[in-house]
Amino acid sequence: MRTEVIGIASGKGGVGKTTFAINLAYYYASLNKKVLIFDADIGLGNIHIALKTQLSGTILDVLDTKTTTTDIITKIDDNISLVSGGNALDQVVSADSTVNLHIINLIKEILDDYDFLIVDVSAGINASVLDFLSACNYKIIVGTKEPSSVADAYALIKVLYNKYDINNLIYLPNMINSESDGKAVFEKMKMISAKYIGCNLFYIGSLIYSTEFSRSWFDSKPAICLGNTSPIYKNFQDLSKNICGIDIGESTKKMQFA
Repeated sequence: MRTEVIGIASGKGGVGKTTFAINLAYYYASLNKKVLIFDADIGLGNIHIALKTQLSGTILDVLDTKTTTTDIITKIDDNISLVSGGNALDQVVSADSTVNLHIINLIKEILDDYDFLIVDVSAGINASVLDFLSACNYKIIVGTKEPSSVADAYALIKVLYNKYDINNLIYLPNMINSESDGKAVFEKMKMISAKYIGCNLFYIGSLIYSTEFSRSWFDSKPAICLGNTSPIYKNFQDLSKNICGIDIGESTKKMQFA
C-alpha cells in the first residue's frame, strides 16, 4: 500500500495552514483511512496544543538518540496519529538539508500502516520548508486574499520553482467568502506565477470562511467533526477529491517521504 503524502505550507503564518491540515486529517479519518500527521515545524511544533493532547515524545528525541520513531507516535484516535517536530530552538537553528533528509527517512520507516501522511511544514521560506514540501507527493500552499499573504505565497512559489524545479504546486485560497471569490484569487496568483516565473499552479477549490472553525476549538474538536451534512464537511469532501485527482507525475527528487 502506497501512502499518499500531502504537504501543506504557507508564505506567512496566520492564514489557516494548520487548521486546514488538522481538518483534512479528520476528514480522511472519517472515511476510515489511517492518517499520520507530521508536525514538521522542527523545534516549534504546536499541533498537539490545538489537539489538546499529551505527546509521547518528539522527533528531536529521536535525533538525540533517546528513543525510536515508533515510540514517539502519539495516538489521537483510532485513525489519527501524530509525530511532533518538538520545541527546542537550538535544533531550529542547526537544521539543514542533512538533518532534514534524516528526518524524512525516519518518518518513511513508519508509514506502512498509514493511508495518508499529512506534513504541516512551518510558515515562511527556509531549508526545512523547502526540503519537507518537495519530499511530498502533493504540495499545497495556503494563502488568503490579504496582500501580504499573496506576496509571501508568491515568494514561496518562486523559490520552489526556481531553486527546486517544482512545477506541480497547488495554491489554496483560504478564508474565502464564496467559490467564485476563491477562484478569482487563484486566477490572479496563477497569472502572476505564469507570467513572471513560468510556473503553472493547480486549482482544487477554495476553503470557505466559517465561524465554525474558531468556535469548534472551544469544544476541543476540529470543525470537520460537526457532521457529514455540514457545509464544512462538503467543502473538504470536494477539496480532497480534487487533490487526489491531480496528476503529480513522477518525482526526480532524492528526498521523498514515500
